[in-house]
Amino acid sequence: MTPSTAHAQWIVYDPVDLSDWGSALSGNNAGPIRSNVAVLLLQGDADAIVPPADTEALFEEMCSTAQPVTMGIDEGGGHADVRDRTIDTAVAWLTDRFTLAP
Repeated sequence: MTPSTAHAQWIVYDPVDLSDWGSALSGNNAGPIRSNVAVLLLQGDADAIVPPADTEALFEEMCSTAQPVTMGIDEGGGHADVRDRTIDTAVAWLTDRFTLAP
């Protein structure tokens, strides 16, 4: 693991690289579970903390169960700024849920 410079002082080990934690994390997956609650996933394509491929895999898994899910990719967005950069998208999405818009 190569932590970002800003977070390097907090990260000593990647849990996935530790034998006990790595196997526990790998086994900690409930598999695809569907709920009726709509989900919004917003991902910065420049996120160095949560790889966009991980969010895309989650989106695909949720879609495979017919989970109501919407995904938005923030071009140029990183981990720390995706919230501020996508707030209008999130508010519009939530407003649609409360007004029962499709």
